[in-house]
Amino acid sequence: MPIREGQGSSRNNSNPIQASGLGSPNVNPLNVSVDQDDNDGLTVLQFDPFNVYGVGGLIVKFGYNDTDTGLNNFNFVQTITTNSPMDGATSPYIDPQPPDDDLPFYWTNSELPGYTDTWGYNVMLIDAPYRGIQNGTSWQAELSVVGTDNYGMYNPIVTITYGFYFFNNTVFVYPIRTVTPSSFQTDSINLANPL
Repeated sequence: MPIREGQGSSRNNSNPIQASGLGSPNVNPLNVSVDQDDNDGLTVLQFDPFNVYGVGGLIVKFGYNDTDTGLNNFNFVQTITTNSPMDGATSPYIDPQPPDDDLPFYWTNSELPGYTDTWGYNVMLIDAPYRGIQNGTSWQAELSVVGTDNYGMYNPIVTITYGFYFFNNTVFVYPIRTVTPSSFQTDSINLANPL
């Protein structure tokens, strides 16, 4: 199962959450409210910050079940804003970077079948974004579940933001928020639509 770079579940809380103890003094499991389905069919299944051997980030898993949108062909579009881009990227950028193909989706057409209609969800996203721990490093994702309408046009169904940053060698997470897609996110989704 490929793990890609990507992006706490303290919705409606403007304060970041501090991660503490997965094996080091600044890494502990974070008990956040998961298995919630109050984001138009998007469920947070896992949201675990980590800090191991000078590397920190998140392990995330989201599941989506359609709520009678009338859309099909579900996938994810995830864009990243960071002050520490990897692999020659310029922030913001479409994840994965470098791209696997010419489409803006998180999963390629060949990868997608492994993440659709499995574990009780129409489509799943699993990610483990990370960075070397340096004070001030920030990483934030904007994630949209998308589907096609009767004309084959991809439309966003639900969009969230999430992420992490480092301070005093500790991983902090940004709360998951439901948002209106940014212009960069909308432009990225539209790359999948016929002209």
